[in-house]
Amino acid sequence: MYREREIVKADPKQTFRENLNLLRDYAYKLLVEEDKTVTSLEEFKEECGKEFLELGLAFGLTYRDLMVLLFKGILDQEKSNA
Repeated sequence: MYREREIVKADPKQTFRENLNLLRDYAYKLLVEEDKTVTSLEEFKEECGKEFLELGLAFGLTYRDLMVLLFKGILDQEKSNA
């Protein structure tokens, strides 16, 4: 998997989208499904999160913009499951 990510790094927008999808899946599993097994992905999540923030800020997005993108639809699902 690491090699795949290295190849994609040539396209920052693609890397950003990939990281967004991975982090969104992680957040969904943690917040909505309450899946505690995803904690084993902590180190990987940190790397993706850092890269996601760096690229997003370089694209001119604010921290708020990035959080809206990340949690879009997830928090609504969490509320409906409560």
